[in-house]
Amino acid sequence: MKWILNKLRGLRNRWAEATSETFPEYPYGTHFSARYRLRRFLAPKYGYFPAYVQAASGTQHFLSNDPIDNNVLEEMLGDLNDIYFPKLPDSVKEELNRSGVVLDIGAYNGFWSAEMLVRHPAAKAILIEPNPIKCRSIAKTMRANGMTSKARIIAAGLAESSSHGWLVQSEEGSWGDWLQKSELPRPDAATEVHTRTLFEALSGAQPVIVKCNAEGAEYEFVRQLLALNLRPKLMVMMAHPEHGDVNQLRVTLAMADYKVTVVRDSLHRPIWHVELV
Repeated sequence: MKWILNKLRGLRNRWAEATSETFPEYPYGTHFSARYRLRRFLAPKYGYFPAYVQAASGTQHFLSNDPIDNNVLEEMLGDLNDIYFPKLPDSVKEELNRSGVVLDIGAYNGFWSAEMLVRHPAAKAILIEPNPIKCRSIAKTMRANGMTSKARIIAAGLAESSSHGWLVQSEEGSWGDWLQKSELPRPDAATEVHTRTLFEALSGAQPVIVKCNAEGAEYEFVRQLLALNLRPKLMVMMAHPEHGDVNQLRVTLAMADYKVTVVRDSLHRPIWHVELV
């Protein structure tokens, strides 16, 4: 009898945790479907199954069976919401209202772009993501929001040439996977993916605002961006010190008339707001 009571108590505690609000009420609260709550409840033993979460903005976000999806969405809509979605200057809003383009490098499941398109209905998006599984998740998120025609998905990693590379699996999970150009000694530890240049990915578009969180691709992105003489007005950039010289990247941006504001100071993963001055 005592064993049964302990078991029931444990299930009750797990259900309470699964049904707790994991995102803040910003601005009006997030809707957690029964399927999402059940996903969290069953996950420790049975793994994660796909579900949708409706954000406060009304955006529908698709979560795959990848447990990291929860972490990414909770971070973006939770503690780091003001970092991912800073207050936009009027000039940026005006351009987005005139079919301006948002560029999402390292788009993952497309959470950021979907939010931007819902919040700015006239805007369009270009999403660059090398992981083919995540590209399928992006497509599901866009379909759920009726945005298929407004979002162009580039199923490739950003590189100096159009070719192929290797998406290396990170021990931290899928959000830490990075692109490597050379073939690995153990191909089973990576997935072969396409690569594209920024020129090809943009196909003539000039982005107004950029989110770049691509495990080192920020260095190649900035190099190609400046070479194309493109100057987005605002960029949310996650820097990855293990893949390049962060200080030199800041200097390069400053020399290109950008003001770099450190909004999250971290040796492992600093985050910047980069604004054209």
